[in-house]
Amino acid sequence: MIAIGDWGARCVGLERPRPLRNSVTRIPEPAAPPVVDVDAFLARVQGDTGLASGMAALFLLECPQQLADVRAAVTARDRGAIERSAHRLKGSVANFSAAAATAAAAHVELLGRTGDLAPSDEALRTLEVEIERIIPALREFIA
Repeated sequence: MIAIGDWGARCVGLERPRPLRNSVTRIPEPAAPPVVDVDAFLARVQGDTGLASGMAALFLLECPQQLADVRAAVTARDRGAIERSAHRLKGSVANFSAAAATAAAAHVELLGRTGDLAPSDEALRTLEVEIERIIPALREFIA
């Protein structure tokens, strides 16, 4: 039995449309924001590359202790210390327009402020991952 669509197409001399295969155009995923937005960072220091390099070098020196302070506060479940240490680290990474790290530190800070410490271990791990991403970017910047 011939379907009417096939019959109608044959009557006017048209081929039946073939199903589309592998012709779907994939829309590319939006580019991930840079770990450190160098252009925004340089704009923040009015293009002063010496100042920017100094800030990056100072962060690389102070970051291990800042992160250790956050880690110790989370381990101790000390709400006030979590909020303060995460706030300090958030300010440091925000200088470099490091959006993901800033957001991760802000999340830990919020957990300390609200006292919702149940997700603090996971939030700390996320923060540690983001800090590990910033370090090579800043080393490359000052190289």
